[in-house]
Amino acid sequence: MLSKRIWVAVILLGFSGQLAWSVENQFFNTFMYDRITPDPRPISWMVAASAITATVASILMGALSDRTRSRWGARRPYILVGYVAWGVFTALYPTAAFLRPMGLAVSMAIVFDMLMTFCGSTANDAAFNAYVADVTTEKNRGRVIGVVQLLTWAALLVVYGGAGLFIQALGYNLFFYVYVLSFYDSARGDHRFAEALRTLESKLLDGKVVVVTGASRGIGAEIARVFGAEGGKVICAARTLREGEHPFEGSLETTVEQIRAAGGEATPVAVNISEPEECEKLIQTARETYGPVDVLVNNAALTYFIPVKDYPLNKWMRSWAVNFHAPFILSKLVLEDMIPRQSGSIVNISSGAAIGPGRGPYPEAYQLGGGTCYGAEKAALERFTQGLAAEVYQHGISVTCVSPSQVVPTPGTVHHRLVRGMDDPRGESPELMAKAALLLATEPLDKVTGRVTYSQLILKEFGWIQEAQGIGADDPRVGSGYSQI
Repeated sequence: MLSKRIWVAVILLGFSGQLAWSVENQFFNTFMYDRITPDPRPISWMVAASAITATVASILMGALSDRTRSRWGARRPYILVGYVAWGVFTALYPTAAFLRPMGLAVSMAIVFDMLMTFCGSTANDAAFNAYVADVTTEKNRGRVIGVVQLLTWAALLVVYGGAGLFIQALGYNLFFYVYVLSFYDSARGDHRFAEALRTLESKLLDGKVVVVTGASRGIGAEIARVFGAEGGKVICAARTLREGEHPFEGSLETTVEQIRAAGGEATPVAVNISEPEECEKLIQTARETYGPVDVLVNNAALTYFIPVKDYPLNKWMRSWAVNFHAPFILSKLVLEDMIPRQSGSIVNISSGAAIGPGRGPYPEAYQLGGGTCYGAEKAALERFTQGLAAEVYQHGISVTCVSPSQVVPTPGTVHHRLVRGMDDPRGESPELMAKAALLLATEPLDKVTGRVTYSQLILKEFGWIQEAQGIGADDPRVGSGYSQI
């Protein structure tokens, strides 16, 4: 289900675009005939040049916007800049009539029309239509596109019904300038149009309620900071509320202070998610604080690197409670919010440990490793991800899973000697995992749901980084079985 803000953006920006096309299709040709030359050949040249420009711009700029990743998003720069330039060249078009000789006037009119067409095709045909595809799903896309098509007829009625009378009374030049100025004036003053533009300019998680577990340090803290910077209202969950309550550095208070200092909104919730009642408390607190949950990031992890023959039963059960049962319980709880609204994202954080050692014979390092429990939990989480993704696809909810491409230096990985220190050059910055989680939480459903992937691989695939290292890139391990299907 689309939000009211998205509907406002689609209707007002779509209607403005169709108005502009209607003005060009009807009055650029008649202006050429009435004010520059009655010879029909320049009109045919202009129409042909415009058609070629529109085709090239739609293909080229549409493909470019697919690959663009900026702080303003993929489509927004093309829509916003394209609309502004569209109006500029529409205003410049009638100045061609003042040029002499006539050949120069014809040439400049065609050039202005081609430039206007290029900007219009970029903003409307390429970026805006792609934006509509991005914010819709297979379930509602037909209805939205139907509304957009109706806007074409509405624009034709306005232009053909009223513009001709205006031109007949006051002339072409005044018509073009009044049209452009009224467009920009509405963009500045009409609160609905301004809201549409703000929707395009909004941050990726603007106003969405996000729950991040394990947010006191490491990857979880970085995910919470990045999601907060993108406009999310972040519920930061972990056991450690204050510094000094845990042997490792990091706490919920520190993470929340950092988010707020950067202008974001966050609330700490100290919980032990190994207990089902605590999971319920977490989600209920999120609802009472900010409202229904839009995004859940299951990041919290607890493990002990102990061989199976020596593994204490209570530690085994507690590890499974945090690493696998809690993601199930929390997912079940947030689906109560997501299913009625037909939208939402669940991002599970896995590990390269899910890949496993394969068949024997085995080197001594594997015989002494003690990672069987953790690897089994993460493999189960990846299978859970794809199973849940299939179940809730019909409701417009994405479920994804991402692992670090390389070991991320955190207090935990340093403690377990997976890296030599926080500045180990072999490690991966936690920011890459945070960005990968952000990508999976915000990309359209059909592009990501069910994906089991690795941080640098998915970021490179979507153009957020240029080069990738680690699993699936320069590591002989291509990924877990679930990442390959």
